[in-house]
Parts: sequence; C-alpha cells; structure tokens
Amino acid sequence: QEDVTSVGATFAGGGSVGVGGAAGVYTVNNATRAFIGNDPLITAVSSTAVVTAGGSVLVAADDRMEIDIIAGNLAVSGAGSLGGAAGVTVINKTTEAFIGSGATVDARAGQTTDAVRASTGNFTTSYVANSGDSNEVSAPESGGADADDESLTMQRVATADTILVRGVAVTATNSDDIETIGVSAGGSGGVDIQLSAAVDVTTSKTSAYVADGAMINQNNGAAEAGQAVLVAAGNDYYRMGVAGAGSISGGGSATPGADIAVIRNDTEAYIGAGAAVDALGDVQVLAGSTIDILSISAALLGSGGFAVAGAVSVIDVGNKTHVYVDGQVTAGGNMLVTAVDNTEVDIIAGSLGLGLGVGGVGASVGVTVIDKDTQAYIGDTATVDVDGAPGGLAGVVSGATFDSNTGSFPVETGFQGLAVQAQSSEDVFIVAAAGSGGAGVGVAGAVSVEIIDSDTRAYIGTGAQVNQNTPGAGNDQAVNVSAVNSVQILAIDGSIGGSAGAGLAGGVDVGIVRNDTAAYIAAGATVNANQDVNVNA
Repeated sequence: QEDVTSVGATFAGGGSVGVGGAAGVYTVNNATRAFIGNDPLITAVSSTAVVTAGGSVLVAADDRMEIDIIAGNLAVSGAGSLGGAAGVTVINKTTEAFIGSGATVDARAGQTTDAVRASTGNFTTSYVANSGDSNEVSAPESGGADADDESLTMQRVATADTILVRGVAVTATNSDDIETIGVSAGGSGGVDIQLSAAVDVTTSKTSAYVADGAMINQNNGAAEAGQAVLVAAGNDYYRMGVAGAGSISGGGSATPGADIAVIRNDTEAYIGAGAAVDALGDVQVLAGSTIDILSISAALLGSGGFAVAGAVSVIDVGNKTHVYVDGQVTAGGNMLVTAVDNTEVDIIAGSLGLGLGVGGVGASVGVTVIDKDTQAYIGDTATVDVDGAPGGLAGVVSGATFDSNTGSFPVETGFQGLAVQAQSSEDVFIVAAAGSGGAGVGVAGAVSVEIIDSDTRAYIGTGAQVNQNTPGAGNDQAVNVSAVNSVQILAIDGSIGGSAGAGLAGGVDVGIVRNDTAAYIAAGATVNANQDVNVNA
C-alpha cells in the first residue's frame, strides 16, 4: 500500500518583475505478485509445484495507492509577473496472482471454518464527508441539479467486495485514488501570465489466472461437497484533478488552466489452455474494472488592457476487461464467467476574461475519449461441464430491456447452470462555460466533445464443448450467454460575450458513439442443457 501527500507553495513579489512556480511530480513503478509454481518471468524451469490442503488455498495479490498533491503559486509585481503551478503523476503498475504452468493444487475444502475470505473483483463505493484534514485533497464546492456524482461534494471510498470460499481462490485487486490540485494566481501593474495544470498518466495491468497446463483439484477423493474455485481480478481507479488560474493586471493578462488524464487499464481473469479445474461446488471466473473521474479546470482574469482566459479538460480512457476459459472445467454446482467494466467521467470547465481596455477572450473546452473492450467467453478449445445446483447464481442478466428507473438491466436470481456475462457502461457529464467582456471586443466560446467506442461481447467459441458429460446434472440446468451496454451523456455548453464594442459568443457539443454489443454461440460449438439456453444482447 502506498500513501503519498505532497504540498508545494511559492510566492514571488517584486517592484518590477515577479516570477514564481510550484510543482508536485511523482513517478510510480509497482509490481505486486503472488503465485504458486512456475514464474513466467523466469525462462529456466526445473520443477513444478505440488500443493495439497485439507482446507483451502488462497493466492492473493492486492495493491492500494493514494496520492494527494497540492501545488499553489502566487506572483505579484509592479511591471510584470509570471507564475505556474502543476501536479503531475506518472504511474505504471502490475498486480497479478496465479497458479503457474504445470502446478498441481488440491484443496479438499475441509470444514466451514476452513473457508478463506477472497475478493470477487468488484468494489463497493461509498461517500463520506470531507474530513477537513489539511493533508486530504477534496473537490471544490460545485455541482447542480444535473451533477449527480457525489464526489463533487464528498470523499469517495472504494472497498473491495469479498466472499468466503472453501477450496481454491486466486485473486488480484488494484485500487488507485489520485487527487491533484494545481492553482496559480498573480497580479501586476503591467502584464501577468499564470499557468496551471493537473496531469495524470496511468498504466495498470491486473491479472488473476490458472496458467496453461495447471491441475486444480484433480485428486478429489476426500473433497467436501462445498468445494469451490474462484479466479477473480478487479481494478478500481478514481481521479480528481483541479487546475485553476487567476490574474489581475493593469496591462494584459493570460491564464490558461488544463487538466489532462490518460488512463490505460487492462484487467483479466482466466483459466488457460490445457489447464484442468474441478470443483464439487461452484466455479467462478470474474473480472471487474471501474473508472471514476472528476475533472475541474477554471480560469478567471481581469485586465486594464486585453485579457485571455482558457480552461481545458481532456480525459482519455483505454480499457480492456477480459474473462475467459480455454481449458477444461468440471463443476458439480454452477459456473459464472463474468466481465464488468463501468466508466464515469464528470468534467467542469469554466473561464472568464474581462479586458477593460482592448477586450477579453474566454474559452472552455471539455474532451472525453473512451475506448473499451469488454469480453467474457468460453474459448474455442474449452471443455466445460456444469451440473447446475439449487441455490444458484445471482445477478445473471435476464434478457429484459434496460430499466431506466433503476439505471440497470434486469437480472434473475437462483440461476442454475453456466452463465457467461459481459457488461459495460459509460456515463459522461460535461459542463463547458465561458464568458468575456471588454470595452472593445468580447469573445467567448465553449466546446465539449465526447467520443466513445465501447465493444462488449459474450460468447461460446467455435469448437467449445459445453455440458457434454454431466450425468449428475439437475433438472434446472441451463446456459445463459448475455452482453449488455448502457451509455448516458449529458453535455451543457454556454457562453456569454459582451463588450461596449463587439461581442461574440458560441457553444458547440460534438458527440460520437460507436458501441458494438454482441452475444452468440459460434458455429461449431456444442452446447447442451436440461432447461433453457438463452443468448441475450
């Protein structure tokens, strides 16, 4: 676990010229790994691991990071001043848990008291009041009737969901909480330029898997009925970035403020080709990814001459969330193969430029680019036999249409059999506002852009064999293959340009959505069930 707090502040003053700057810059390179057996990073392999437990086996990797950065600058002078403030994070993380190639692991699941607590890959989000702690970064007061993100007014807390598992559990979880504020202000009798920026570049890979050729519970003679297998990977990313610039000058002023985030998250859970996994109870292979971003950029200035204020927020998200089975799985209970990817982005960009002499320019830009690939599948070479058992699975997509009242797709409980599920969502809220005024010319413009390309697929691949050998199958044995996606976009653009001479104002919103959602059983697959086979998209 990493917890970093950085506070930097500068003041520059001069009768003639004042120059000041403050910055907080952090680079993180983390690798968190837990495994049994062969390490794929080591090419020379001399032997394999054999693990036998009368109770349960847990292989878990968990990395949690919180970074709070505050950078502030104030520059004042009689003739001219220049100031800047920036908070920058560059993060590269790998979190993985696995049972290596060729390893043999048997967990007989013992008694109920032998269960281990393991992560499911999902996170529960809650919100608490801002503590007021000087070391805790919180969002400035903002929001409105249309801004429903509670992180605008409260502190977000993400907690990994866990369950008790009797048997084998392989889990990898990663969470990042990054909060950055960069504020620069200045004043001058002549010319004043103030720059502010908050920047984050994050690359994260979170993996949980049973590697090719691994053998799980192949010696099950003494195993208990509750024996289960869980393979789960989860990633939660939260970022709040605030960039603010303010200026007052007698001559001319320029105050650009920018918040930029580039995120690349890769989350996967799988059972590899040639692996054999048995459980007398349930088998679950789960991958979950959550991104929640709040971006605020603001610029405010006044000048006796000419004033230029600009606020820019740019969010670029690239996610891959995959869960799959390529090996052989036998489950006496039920089996769930699920990938879930939820993304929420809130952007507020505002600028105001007042030039009492020549004029003022105010411009605000909010850009969101989301590119996602969410897949859950049974691979072409896989053999999966699932008996189906009472009690069943919860949260399996029923096939009904999206419920606008609950904001989700209806699900069923007590599902018995094999469920392959891919679910994704994108929720984007943007406010871009700009104002300008001057004795001469006032120009104001607000632009928002949303580009979303989200592919969501659930399928059983060509050549896959499902329920070809289930002599003990229950009467309610079923197969469900479902893929669902929801998109919500609310963009508000406004501008006001006024002057004694000429005023010009404009607002533009551009939205491009290219989402593909598919669920299918491929040609060449063989699928049996005592009850229904549902394919929903």
